[in-house]
Amino acid sequence: MRRLLRQSGFAWVSGLASAAATRPAVDDDRFTDEEILTVVRAGEGGMKLADLCEATGIPVSTYYRWKARYGGLTPQQLRSGRQRARQRKRRLTLVACAVGVATAAVGGLMMTRQTDAAPFVAAVARTARPPAVGPTSATANVAAATAVAATPPAPAAPAAPPAGITVPSTAPAATPEAAVAADPTGYSVQIAALPDLLQARTALEQLAAAGYPAHITTRTVNGVEMYRVRVGPLATRALAELTATRLRGDGYGAPWVTR
Repeated sequence: MRRLLRQSGFAWVSGLASAAATRPAVDDDRFTDEEILTVVRAGEGGMKLADLCEATGIPVSTYYRWKARYGGLTPQQLRSGRQRARQRKRRLTLVACAVGVATAAVGGLMMTRQTDAAPFVAAVARTARPPAVGPTSATANVAAATAVAATPPAPAAPAAPPAGITVPSTAPAATPEAAVAADPTGYSVQIAALPDLLQARTALEQLAAAGYPAHITTRTVNGVEMYRVRVGPLATRALAELTATRLRGDGYGAPWVTR
């Protein structure tokens, strides 16, 4: 029997019986089909298990596993069974890789949404402050007067503010039921783009309470519906820049002018 093992490619190494008994199970791919069948048949032929494991350098658990799995099979049956096992292992590896990539992509998308929404959510959490009251620079007064002259008066406008005080347009703010609208004509100041309509409506109410004519527009980005909170429409870019400056002073992150 030892001669048969040597002919199958196993080198007899003395003194490995105790080490092989405690060695973890080996990878079957290290052995050919013929080598596995030779070991199984040697054990079934009556060779002592200690000598067999010493000759092949495998633990006892591996021999019993081979015997249970491959005992009584022909070389062709063994070869077909091992090929199916390798294909199944490759499919499981590909599935695990695909799941890992998808998980990483979803995590990146969620982090992007949180990053976009964080500055404005912090501003919304604070109590809205009224527009600052006080004298403005001569340049700001000229720009505001030009914008007011070019903007048609709003219906049912309240009493005019005291001289020297500039306030945002008194156009009525959109209600929650009609908060989402198409882009208006003119300039607008965008505050944030949020994936949640409830957050966008809360921001709209905060801006309206502060006296800003706010509205919401929608846009689909990478399959996600985004709700853009904006102040406007504003007749001129100068008025839009002035409004953006006032919004930054009121703690609304980093607004920017758009059309």
